[in-house]
Amino acid sequence: MYEDFVPPPSVDWRKLGVVTPVQQQIIDGPCWAFSSIGSVEGINAIVTGQLIKLSEQQLIDCINITHGAFEEGGLPANAFWYIKQNRGVVPAESYPYVARKCTCKIFEDYMVTIDGYQFVPQDENLLEKAVANQPVVVDVASGGAHGWMRNYKGVSYHLKH
Repeated sequence: MYEDFVPPPSVDWRKLGVVTPVQQQIIDGPCWAFSSIGSVEGINAIVTGQLIKLSEQQLIDCINITHGAFEEGGLPANAFWYIKQNRGVVPAESYPYVARKCTCKIFEDYMVTIDGYQFVPQDENLLEKAVANQPVVVDVASGGAHGWMRNYKGVSYHLKH
């Protein structure tokens, strides 16, 4: 995957202008849509030079989650699969977030698409290389609504060499 890639000592995707500001999801559940959209926004900005806020709501409304309800969450892999199969995702201004599942809206033209996605093995060195290459989605088992991360106040996780 990134065998020959030597990551820089640090990368701040915010300072490089390829990630949108942190957004309040208001309710528990759609974190998978927010993290997936964030990584797609990032790779799109790296490739095109344009940072476009994309629609989490499109994913929430249009993906039929078969292994859990909207409130229970979903998987980023489902989001990436949908974006690829659906020929893309629209900007948030065309399909704004409303903090509940609604009827899927169909659009003829899509703004941003992806060619594919890749899983990073559970290896901190490979994760460090992936994060240095582009924004990624990392799933963290938080322990549920009352888990250990419920009151987490930090901003970022730092990988050290």
